[in-house]
Amino acid sequence: MMFGILALLYGFSTPCCGCGIYALLLGSLSLLLILATIMYLTRNIDWYELGKEE
Repeated sequence: MMFGILALLYGFSTPCCGCGIYALLLGSLSLLLILATIMYLTRNIDWYELGKEE
């Protein structure tokens, strides 16, 4: 799984760095996509209940 994530990041970052004009735009959009994915995956976690003991 880790290899797949690293391969995906490397595959995305290589063309992103190659086109210098659009590097900032592609970087911003990729960070937005990553943040949106993390927010979607963690939307049902009750963060206040994680440390409590019953």
